[in-house]
Amino acid sequence: QEQMEVLDRQNHQLRDTNEDLTKRVRQAQEQAEQSQTTYEAKISRMSLNLEDANNLNKSLMDEVSNYKKHLRSLGSAVRISRSSLRPLSAAQVHQKQIRASISGKPGEEEESG
Repeated sequence: QEQMEVLDRQNHQLRDTNEDLTKRVRQAQEQAEQSQTTYEAKISRMSLNLEDANNLNKSLMDEVSNYKKHLRSLGSAVRISRSSLRPLSAAQVHQKQIRASISGKPGEEEESG
């Protein structure tokens, strides 16, 4: 009789423990599903952001390419080092503007010094 009571108590404790463990497993599964949903949403947003960035990058590269083509069509560019540049007075700037308007071709005025 006493042994039956001990076994009955142990059985009851095991059932309670089993129920508790089952609840914990369900909670862990729910949390895992929520986390997965959250991470999938984040990954989806990041993919869209990456796609937008790639599209913007392609667009900018196309713009740069078009700009380079346009510059090449204008003629060869002249490279001047910063150290060889000299400041112009307002009178010199005005004189160059007048020469450019007379010739009709900006940038082809004579060098004055």
